[in-house]
Amino acid sequence: MAGIAALLNQSKGGPQGNLNPQLYQMAARVPGAFHDVSVASSGVTGCIITTPSMCDNSLPSPVSLAGGQPGFMVTTGYDEVTGLGSLDTQVFIDNYLSASQTTPTVTVSGTAVTVLPGATSGNTSTVTVTPANNFTGSVTVTATITSSPNGAVYLPTLSFGNTTSVMITGAAAQTATLTVTTTAATSSAVQYPMHRRLPWQGARTLACLLLFSIPTRHRKRVTKLGMLGFVLLLTSAMLACGGGSGGGGGGGGGTTSIPGTTGGTYVVTVSCTSGLAILSTGTLTLHVQ
Repeated sequence: MAGIAALLNQSKGGPQGNLNPQLYQMAARVPGAFHDVSVASSGVTGCIITTPSMCDNSLPSPVSLAGGQPGFMVTTGYDEVTGLGSLDTQVFIDNYLSASQTTPTVTVSGTAVTVLPGATSGNTSTVTVTPANNFTGSVTVTATITSSPNGAVYLPTLSFGNTTSVMITGAAAQTATLTVTTTAATSSAVQYPMHRRLPWQGARTLACLLLFSIPTRHRKRVTKLGMLGFVLLLTSAMLACGGGSGGGGGGGGGTTSIPGTTGGTYVVTVSCTSGLAILSTGTLTLHVQ
């Protein structure tokens, strides 16, 4: 790498300082400047993470190749084993931007959003990613809420859906759609079950009807038995009614509610990244009514 840096300094006419930031930017702009190492290019098939080989960074066990310390698989693009890959020196030097050159980047902006809690229409923002200084490549956009009203609950959620990645191929700006999801306030009644009770007066009436339905000639013979039955029936009815107090049973109800997304002004920060490099950030305003 020291030799490549010497060639780079000679090409650009002077020392270039720390190369690392531009390495990651170049991986996004000019991936051909690196010879990526993957499982396919390692020449190993059936790569197993626990078995040392050219496609991982595993260590053998004391007694065999298997069972040692697992390493990291090589993957497409950056990985822990081979980094960005080996350099194609000429492509690297030709595309390296000297300190006097402007770094390719993008700018980002988004339209403001005003929504009612729970709204499923009019709840999107158009986020525009504009290339600058001849930037080309894939840009990933993400959004987070960085400011919200005090004590806010049921915060909005943000998603770019399938537009989370935009491809810049020239000077034209690209757009992504940010969808804002909020929670509507709800309130629903809760009805508690009614406890049905048999009033003791009803038990007395029933006992009397049973007694007087007996013919007169037999009434004296069953009076004592009837009274005993009445007492038993009355006692049972009073127990069912909680000792006869409190009158007939009743029911009640209540409500359960969700306050919904707190109204007010939220600030949404949108970030643009390419590879591991953060290109730019921007903000948009979200109003929840």
